[in-house]
Amino acid sequence: TVSNATETKVQFGTEDHDTNNAFSSNRFTVPSGEGSKYFITSSVMLNATQNADLREGYLRLYKNGSCKSSTYKKWL
Repeated sequence: TVSNATETKVQFGTEDHDTNNAFSSNRFTVPSGEGSKYFITSSVMLNATQNADLREGYLRLYKNGSCKSSTYKKWL
């Protein structure tokens, strides 16, 4: 359950491809000596009990506590 008009941290607990075990406990850490470019993707499904209940949604990706990417969707 997500409260109205609040940011909620979503815990992503799985990964599809992780050759160096860099993703653990909902955190990605670049392994020592493995600095490079990494491709990270995610998705969130938003569902409301009634059509009028869901008006907008954001998905943000943070790096070291700072927002690096943000996606916004408004309905209606």
